[in-house]
Amino acid sequence: MGLGKQDGNGKKGESRTEAILLDRFWVLRRSVDVDGADFLVQTAFDSLEELRRNSRRIQAFGIVQAKFFEGQNQVRIHKSYVLDKTEPRTDFFCLIHTDDSSGQHAHYFFTASDIVGALQETRCGEYYAFKLTGKRAYTNYLNRPGRDILNTIQECMKHTERERNRAFIQDVFATHFGASRHFDETPDFEYHLKELDGVKVVLCRNLKHHESYLLDTRRDLFRNHGTYSWGYEGTGSKFLSACILAHHLDGEPPTADQVEALLKNLIVHLAQHGEHMITTSQLQTALEQGIDRGASLLEKAEYWLPHRPGASRIAFKLLGIDGNTIQIVDHHGRQWVVPDVEETLLSRMKLLFRSGRESTDVLEPAVLLLAYLLLGQDGKPSGITLEMVMYDN
Repeated sequence: MGLGKQDGNGKKGESRTEAILLDRFWVLRRSVDVDGADFLVQTAFDSLEELRRNSRRIQAFGIVQAKFFEGQNQVRIHKSYVLDKTEPRTDFFCLIHTDDSSGQHAHYFFTASDIVGALQETRCGEYYAFKLTGKRAYTNYLNRPGRDILNTIQECMKHTERERNRAFIQDVFATHFGASRHFDETPDFEYHLKELDGVKVVLCRNLKHHESYLLDTRRDLFRNHGTYSWGYEGTGSKFLSACILAHHLDGEPPTADQVEALLKNLIVHLAQHGEHMITTSQLQTALEQGIDRGASLLEKAEYWLPHRPGASRIAFKLLGIDGNTIQIVDHHGRQWVVPDVEETLLSRMKLLFRSGRESTDVLEPAVLLLAYLLLGQDGKPSGITLEMVMYDN
């Protein structure tokens, strides 16, 4: 391909991509190709005051790479654009354009997760390669409506903003808070849970060095305005689980699964108003038991959803609602857009979604659903029926 032709195709890809993005975002061009960014997109604000208000927090920019190809030409995307170490970036997207056999515009849209899951690596191991073949038509990503593309980018940007702001807040807390550390490779503690004048406290006893101190209240790790609790699945109990684990891990943040394992396997089984002693050994046993999420999902699916032959039960998290369209992500990280949702079901979803957003029980509040996803042979959803339930795992 000549340089003039290549340059022309590049401009085609950029102009078509920009036309889609301008419907919702402020679009910034880069003078050089850094990190595969042909465009940076920013949430558009309706007023200067709103812009100023949002400037007080960390804002995420979407990074969008635009490509154009002809026929069966290969398109390559450098892996460093797509991956943050080993995980797909949440702020990178690629729009690949072409003209079909009738001369009509066609496009393929990929998130970083889509690229990792759908495209093959080149032999040199430095790129992901897109090429149409008899076996690889990428129909799941072909000609997605502009609104769906914009919704996906917007939700991924929101997720990126939440994570970056959370990391920033934790860094601030780490500087000014200074969590207690024990510096033991093999900790041996007792956590004494007791109630004094109606206030629940936890005393840490180091059995190796014979010293005691109060457990740190790690509000930087868990959003909670109250104090500790135990004996039930509430905010205070989750807060307690997070704080004990952060101490056990020598100040490091526990994972959500670790918090859930300690909560469900130990904390909820304690008497609410009793005095208790938790040892390091008991704590480790609770973590080793883990959580059988699959069994829990199956039990809930059997209870809430009728049996439909040939259907798959999958857990979904609701990302957003736009008119009568919902955006969801499954437990594999794949995002789906469900149009024309029935109004009665939609109103219930909005109610539960708002409830989830206002909840303080989780670090990233969101409503989870159980659903049937009926898949066609090409992997595209041929029909989706949703039943709303709150999922508490």
